[in-house]
Amino acid sequence: MIAVGDFETTDYETHLKNLTREYSLESCVEWLGFQTDVNRFLQQSDLFVLPSLFGEGMPMVLLEAMAVGIPVIGTDVEGVPEVVRDGIDGRIAAAGDVTSLSTAISSFLSGQLSWSRVRASVIERQRWVFSAQSMAQGVARIYNGLLQPAPV
Repeated sequence: MIAVGDFETTDYETHLKNLTREYSLESCVEWLGFQTDVNRFLQQSDLFVLPSLFGEGMPMVLLEAMAVGIPVIGTDVEGVPEVVRDGIDGRIAAAGDVTSLSTAISSFLSGQLSWSRVRASVIERQRWVFSAQSMAQGVARIYNGLLQPAPV
């Protein structure tokens, strides 16, 4: 597993790295820190997991993962369920619930969810709902509606 990105606090970084050592997982986790070319790592991934504990608004990183065809797992915090349809584009786990998160991951590893079907879904959803072009078209529709003469 690779972990890309900075930690919110050094205390949190220390805590997670200590847990990795405590459970003898050092050889399973590669901490990469901040990276400028995240797409390179996304394209090498089979599954993207965003175990947020707090609202993310609309997490761009999920949209970026979906754009390159990676099934996603997120938590039920603000914004994530609006992007990820549970069981269609990936899975939604309960925030802060390790069992729920591991069950979501296991649904892919066990074949309960078809990785190739979900991959096709995330590509399609990102293209038609969240791409720059589809978002611009949505904004244009709103402006066009506002520019119409008011009904008399």
